[in-house]
Amino acid sequence: MLHENFAEEQYHVVKTRVLFLRKWTQRCKELTADEQSLHQSLEPHLQHVLQGKRLLLFKEMLQELQYPDTELVDTICSGFPLTGWLPKSNVFPTCLKRPAQNLESACKLAKGVNKSILKQTAEQTDAELADEIWRQSLEEAEKGWVWFDESENLEGKILAKRFGLRQADKIRMIDDCSIGGFNATCGVHEKMRVHSVDEMAAYICWCITHLGEGAMKQVVGKTYDLKNAYKQYGVRSQDRELLRLAVWDPVEKRVRLMGANALPFGAIGSVGAFLRVSMAVWYIGVVGLRLCWTSFFDDYTLLSKRTFSKSAEVSAETLFTLLGLQFAKEGKKAVEWNSKVKTPGVLIDLDPEGSKGDMVTVGHTDSRIAELQQSLDKFLQEKKMSRKDAEKLRGRLQWFESFAQGRIAQQALRVIGRIASSGRQKETLNGFELNAISFLKERVLGAPPTKIQSTNLSTWLIFTDGACEGDQQKQGSIGAVLVSPDGSVYRYISELVPESWMKYFLRDSAHPIFELELLPVLCAMHTWRDFIGHCQCVFYLDNEAAKGALVRATTCTVPGREMLQAFIEEEMACQVKVWFARVPTSSNISDSPSRLDTEEMDALGVTKSVVAWSTLWNALGSVGSRHWGFDDGIRQ
Repeated sequence: MLHENFAEEQYHVVKTRVLFLRKWTQRCKELTADEQSLHQSLEPHLQHVLQGKRLLLFKEMLQELQYPDTELVDTICSGFPLTGWLPKSNVFPTCLKRPAQNLESACKLAKGVNKSILKQTAEQTDAELADEIWRQSLEEAEKGWVWFDESENLEGKILAKRFGLRQADKIRMIDDCSIGGFNATCGVHEKMRVHSVDEMAAYICWCITHLGEGAMKQVVGKTYDLKNAYKQYGVRSQDRELLRLAVWDPVEKRVRLMGANALPFGAIGSVGAFLRVSMAVWYIGVVGLRLCWTSFFDDYTLLSKRTFSKSAEVSAETLFTLLGLQFAKEGKKAVEWNSKVKTPGVLIDLDPEGSKGDMVTVGHTDSRIAELQQSLDKFLQEKKMSRKDAEKLRGRLQWFESFAQGRIAQQALRVIGRIASSGRQKETLNGFELNAISFLKERVLGAPPTKIQSTNLSTWLIFTDGACEGDQQKQGSIGAVLVSPDGSVYRYISELVPESWMKYFLRDSAHPIFELELLPVLCAMHTWRDFIGHCQCVFYLDNEAAKGALVRATTCTVPGREMLQAFIEEEMACQVKVWFARVPTSSNISDSPSRLDTEEMDALGVTKSVVAWSTLWNALGSVGSRHWGFDDGIRQ
């Protein structure tokens, strides 16, 4: 599919799409009467929710393309189950998770829990939020997605609490199906997954690597958003009878009960149900229409060469229309083709400055950056942060960090993590906590995007070791060996540690073997940065403490911490994807060079690299002078 889209003559893929759409458009017309008969045989509430869905056409497409989820359309016709064991799709990875309780037990417990939920729902502290949720509830009732249960009989029912969550530019309505035990009755055989940005990054990286320079020239993208995605599919009858949604009616000043015809946003079963549909539609697009796209819940991100982007657009939109899927055709979510593609929370720049079709960047949208900056400014001004605020901020920053190059914010994030997990009652922030937040603000504003290029799939290996000899007069030495992606030994380091460095280490430790195990890792990164930049790199060490410190990007000694800070700044600047692993000393090929024995390396004709000690020392001093501002907090 990738080769067809980005390397072959465009008429091949255009012809494939035309033939596919012509065939299934004709088949759609032929199935009109059968589709009507099928809809008339459905449960009344499903007839309304599934109106416009061409279910027989969907089923035939999946059968012809040999999609593994053979029961999907039958399940749609009977309504998706939300309790008990959810059906297997044979699409997602196996992962067994049993129901926490059976339906009988949940219904018994609900008699007491329901009263508490009604009380909680009635305790409204935000009138504006309550009014908006009520307005949205009335809108859903008018569309037939929910219905009001005027009997208000809770016998044999499990309650969910409907509430609102303020987001950047809207209020999202959520049905908490966990509070009453409804979600606890759901068991799964599989671990549901979506296409993260990693899938799109993998597409791009493969193209750049295997299709040559310029593979991504004149490539554009856009993201399609399915409208009210969960509400396009229905709930099976027995779960419709079991679940009731409690919502506050600000007009009558009382709690109202609603039943769900369409999938409620907040039920575990709803997530699995919709992802089965979402993945099936993605599959048809890739296999049948040769679309280069990914599926992230209700968002489909599509890439195409600009010259035949119209073909990709018509194909995707015709597929949605044939299946009866409603998608955004106007407004801010109906976007045009662009070299800068917004996919949920992330910006993919297909034509960054300096690129010749051989590089793409993945970073954050301006709105995401501005939103985080505003939150951090608020905490700095108020100098207060609750545990709940800290938990929320940590989650948002971890998401941010996953699409920003480098691990430089890890130590600051641990400070926020301690606020979230501590049992302290005071919300006032102390000095090092405020400094950590200030650092995070600088990070948010200045974090570089991740570059995707051909070298991303290349993996270098670096073996390192350190030695400390002498009783009265300590002498340190280091060794490192660089192994290229083709498996050949490419460079090595074997040097005495300068006296100034040893004095620096001995201030904190009488036997600084830990620091001497970290030092060659920093030296290797600094010396070989031109080789390993924008690649993957596995560092092998035979010291568990040093390996653990590198993984966590922190340690308790001052020299160790400053070397780690210098290392991860180099890591970020070089955009290296690092991994740290343990190697037994007997298998560590850098053991001999660390003891200044270079006989084996010289016999192999390996080039020796020289460490620029003064440059490295200045870099370490620069880290110390910048002083990240929250080091004392890390040590407490």
